[in-house]
Order: sequence, then structure tokens, then C-alpha cells
Amino acid sequence: MKTSIHVKLHRTYDVRPAPLLVVAPTKRELVGLTNRRLAGVAVAEVGVGRPVRNAFKEMLIDRLPAAILSLGFGGGLDSVALPGDVVLAQRALHPKSEPVYYHDSLLLLEARRILAQTELTVLEGDLVTVDEPLLTGSDKREIGIRSSALTVDMEGYWLAEVAEEAGIPLLSVRTVIDEADLDLPDLVADIVADGGRNEWMHTLRSLKNPSVVGPLLTMVSRLRKARSALRIAGELLVEQLELAPVDLLTAPTMQSAPARQ
Repeated sequence: MKTSIHVKLHRTYDVRPAPLLVVAPTKRELVGLTNRRLAGVAVAEVGVGRPVRNAFKEMLIDRLPAAILSLGFGGGLDSVALPGDVVLAQRALHPKSEPVYYHDSLLLLEARRILAQTELTVLEGDLVTVDEPLLTGSDKREIGIRSSALTVDMEGYWLAEVAEEAGIPLLSVRTVIDEADLDLPDLVADIVADGGRNEWMHTLRSLKNPSVVGPLLTMVSRLRKARSALRIAGELLVEQLELAPVDLLTAPTMQSAPARQ
């Protein structure tokens, strides 16, 4: 499947780089942050899939923040990861890429402290990035067993790789939409192929098939849970990381790990 990519800075940098850059694949996953006006915070919609890597790298050439907060949705790969749960990524993985990138403990500890103020279910584990959407429970379980990851997305690894190359601390936060055993409707693949855009167009087109209605309603219910959790987590993290000490934001984020066997 060929995945499109679009890059858009919704809040540009001033003369000096913004200390905190918040990125997400789509505007939906930026959960209203594009409408905020926070000093020292930039916001970018980076697109979907592997092409994010080169686009994000180009974006950072003249716009180096002190730290990056990566927000988004993910699919559950483990029975403990349920819709609406928040996953703080300890590692970003890719099935065919090495090395593995570890997330800095300082940012992780700060995020854990911040989110403890909420009633959200917060998990810590690995995030695995795949090149094609996983539409069946069997595919998700297979990737989950092979990677031991809690959640899956299509760009987290590439963002982490670029951040590591640039020496910028990065924290990945994903909220779970679908549990590991849930099969997804085919329209998910259509939305991904369109770069996460035109969701309503693809949804209306899919409704021509009556068998899609049930799975679609299930997805809408889970999406609401995931978006609500991401909004709470994202807004609180942005507000408090914006005020974080400089040494926290500038701490080294990831280290290369030995190649997986």
C-alpha cells in the first residue's frame, strides 16, 4: 500500500526555536492544540506512515526544539491495553530496523508524575511501528508476540529515529483505540492510504456495504474513548512540560540498544 504524507506546521517558531515541539500524525490527534496559544510551544501535523521520517527530518533542519512530545493513537497488542488507556513508550521498535531506541528516563518519569494527577489508566511499555495497518486480531496478536510491545502505530519509530539523530529528547504518548482481539473494518486501510485525511468521505463510501455498520459503530465508540484520553493527557503534558526545567527538556533521550536476535 502506498501511504501519502503531508506536513504542516500549525504554529510556527518565533525568532528563537520553541523549547517544546508537539507532533501528531493528524490534526485529530493534536486534540485541539492547534488552537492554543502557548508561549514556547510549537505544534506540527506530520502525517502518516514511513514517509514521515524524511519529512520530519527536513522540518527539523532549521527548527530545533529542546524536546519533542509525540502524541497519537495506537492499536492494542496486549490484553492489558484497552481502549482509552494511555501508553508511555519505553522503546520505539520496528520489525525490520535496527537499532532499537530507548526513551529517556527523565522525561518518562516526569510524564508518569504528570499523568498521575489524572484518573487515566497509564501503562508503560514498548511501541512498535509497522508499515501497513493491522486490521485483524490475528495480525495484531502475531506482532504483539514477536515484539512484546503494548501498542502499534505507523510512525512512532521514524519520529524517534529522527529525534535521536538530531540529539533531541522525545517522549511518545499513545492512547489505545482498539484492543488486540478486535478486527477492524477495511476502511481503516483506506483512511491510512489517504494520509489520515477525508475520514468522513471514506466512512460514507464504506456505508454502502451494510456489513460495515456494526464494526464501524464499534470503532467510533472506541475512538471517542481514545480521543478523550489523548486530549486530557496531551493538554496536561503540554502545560506542565512547557514549565519544566531546561535540564529536563535537554536531557539525552534515547540510546542505541544491542541488535535484537
